[in-house]
Amino acid sequence: MGDTSTDSFSGKTDQPTPADGTEIVNGKELLERLAMLSPVGMQVYASSCLRRYCDANGFSHAAIDALLAHLDSIAVAGSLPEWECSGALLELNGRGDPVPAGIESALPEGELQRFMTLVEAVVEVGIVDLYGTRTDQPLAFLRKTIAVLEQGGIPLPPLTNASG
Repeated sequence: MGDTSTDSFSGKTDQPTPADGTEIVNGKELLERLAMLSPVGMQVYASSCLRRYCDANGFSHAAIDALLAHLDSIAVAGSLPEWECSGALLELNGRGDPVPAGIESALPEGELQRFMTLVEAVVEVGIVDLYGTRTDQPLAFLRKTIAVLEQGGIPLPPLTNASG
């Protein structure tokens, strides 16, 4: 679904920093940790990135909440095919369908493309390898997700036990 490369990646999170001011997790370390996550863990982390973006920009809409709840539910899904199918039925599903009018009108001028790039990348993290062999594509979509947050100056969410 498009180019999943990024031009730059710093990997800065909002995790506490040591007294000397260095990052606890640099970009390379974060990518290494993300690469070790299960596909479910990667999806949960990607979802936390979308949540962080929306919180940082003050975006709130029932369709966003429904998508976030769906993405997080992968951790407890009894059937991945059912989980995937229910996601396709959401008003905001990140699969190329138009953005609900209420969301589009709430976004600042020029923000729609960035928002949709993020939503589509976050959704792809969880579904790109759903029916096949594990590839590096979920990590590539995570890189794209992270790049959107970094371009907006938004700190990355920390890795938690829930995401890994």
